[in-house]
Amino acid sequence: MAEDIAFKILIPSKVIADKKIYRAVVPYDGKTLTVMKGRAPVLLALDMGVISVLNEKLDVVEEYLIANGSADITEDSCTILCEGAYNTQELDLEKALELKEEHPFPYFQWMAEYLAEKSKK
Repeated sequence: MAEDIAFKILIPSKVIADKKIYRAVVPYDGKTLTVMKGRAPVLLALDMGVISVLNEKLDVVEEYLIANGSADITEDSCTILCEGAYNTQELDLEKALELKEEHPFPYFQWMAEYLAEKSKK
């Protein structure tokens, strides 16, 4: 696809994602920013929240729950550096609740609440 961008999510201990995507929506400063091919370069401080990966029909095909971090966005790439990140396809509510009990940090509390709300839909 000619409109693909390189997309990476890295946490201190490993690479969470390294792939080509069509678009991504990232959380920053209480808003969101859509990352796409040809976008002006920018460096952003990211909020704790959801990164949505979109396909050509602009459907959400993947979601990543991230802790605070930064995004380095260029015309053809988006690199996310953050404290924590989970792909929702690899994380269920039960695991999120275990992490919340194991790690009493706001990120894990938010993650469990997000997945609980999502499971109601």
